[in-house]
Amino acid sequence: MNFIKWLEAELRVRNWSQSDLARKARIRPNTVSRVLSGERRPGPDFCRAVAGALGYPAEVVFRRAGLLPPRPEVDEEIEQAVYLLAQMTPAARREALAYIRFKARMDEDGEPPGEGGVRRVRESRESPALGG
Repeated sequence: MNFIKWLEAELRVRNWSQSDLARKARIRPNTVSRVLSGERRPGPDFCRAVAGALGYPAEVVFRRAGLLPPRPEVDEEIEQAVYLLAQMTPAARREALAYIRFKARMDEDGEPPGEGGVRRVRESRESPALGG
């Protein structure tokens, strides 16, 4: 999906007009109009502003606009998870990672990891190689 179609879909999902996007992104309405009409290519400042308005990491919008190459094997949900983890305190991040490890082991085995899995999470968190 090209950038224009993607951005139009994002506006539809939010029930936003071009003017709504311009206001929330703090950019001129004619800039939004020119990008969506294909008259102007989205630049870094436009993409950064749109990312802020839509609540996406800038990298997601940059990739959609073709300003960054596509990242193989990483989808937008993973980019959002990384973005959210980066905003957490170190303690909250460790807790979230422990949960992710737990879920990954459940997906592999189909069963909860049990006491051994919990111990491995604690050990890996306290491992000197991981800075814990």
